[in-house]
Amino acid sequence: MQTIETKRGFGFMYIIILIFLMFPINVLAYYKIEVLPMIFNGSFPILISLSKLWSFIVLIDFILMPIIIMLSFVIIVLFFKRSKYVPKLITLTLIGYLILLLIDLAANNFLSNYANGEYLSAVNDRILKSIFRTFLYILVTIPYLFISKKTKEIFIR
Repeated sequence: MQTIETKRGFGFMYIIILIFLMFPINVLAYYKIEVLPMIFNGSFPILISLSKLWSFIVLIDFILMPIIIMLSFVIIVLFFKRSKYVPKLITLTLIGYLILLLIDLAANNFLSNYANGEYLSAVNDRILKSIFRTFLYILVTIPYLFISKKTKEIFIR
């Protein structure tokens, strides 16, 4: 009887695994669609002339998002090794990425005076979808990782 409870208790952990397997793909897609074009399609010199602060933010995205992607792969490995640092690393990674997205949204709205309205709304829609998705990941994973008895059994020895 106890084995059935253990299997059910671990069932939600599979959702966490699935979310964190999808997370680097989502970050990579956002990075490819939103950040890389700002650096490589000729917009960056224009951005520097408009605002050094926002160009610095784009550079931060350019550097930190690949680090977040690599960190998420490390977390996946640590997850299967049942490291006690997994809940804290997942929290740090998801909240850090959400902060980057919110800064991107602010930067995009700052640049709205210089961009085509149609382009601006398309970019804002993509950023808002990424923010919403990340917020859902946070709502599902973080409470479970810090409240669940099963998580404590798995990651705290």
